[in-house]
Amino acid sequence: MRTLLLMIAVTLPFFGCGPSQRSFPTAGEVPDESHLLLPPEASDIVLTEHGGFHTAVFTCPQSAVERFITKLRSERPFLNGADPVSGTPIVNPDDDPFIQQQTFDIRQQEFAIRFGNAQEFHASLLSYEVALSRRGGNLGILFDPASSRCYLDTVYK
Repeated sequence: MRTLLLMIAVTLPFFGCGPSQRSFPTAGEVPDESHLLLPPEASDIVLTEHGGFHTAVFTCPQSAVERFITKLRSERPFLNGADPVSGTPIVNPDDDPFIQQQTFDIRQQEFAIRFGNAQEFHASLLSYEVALSRRGGNLGILFDPASSRCYLDTVYK
C-alpha cells in the first residue's frame, strides 16, 4: 500500500493533476465553483483540491460545526439516520488498549496522508461524519476542542 501511495505522489505532478491549494479568510469568500461545504462561521481556511475529493483546514467553534453537520445530515436522512449529532472520539475508550493503539496509529497515518502533518493528530480530536451520496460520497470533520481547528475531508462519488 505504501508503495502505491508513493508511486501516486511521485507521478501526479508530472501529469498535471496534482493538488492545488488556496486560502480564504472566511467561508463567505470561498467561490461557489470550489464545491466546498463549510460552516458559515469558518475562518482561516486552507483548501486543497484533488481529483474527486478535497481537504480543508479551518477554524470554527464546535457549536457551529455541530449545526453544520446537523443541517447536512437532515438534508439526507435516508443516508444518515436520525441520530443526534455529537463528536465521536478518535479512539473508543471502551476498547482494549492494544486495539486503541492500533486504531490511533491507523487514523494518524490516514490523517498524515490527507493533511500532510501527523503531528497535528492527537487522541482528543472528535470525529463528525456525513454521508453525501449512496455511491460513497462523504464528508468528515475532525475537530480539535483545544484550538477549534477543523480538518475536513470530502469525497465526491
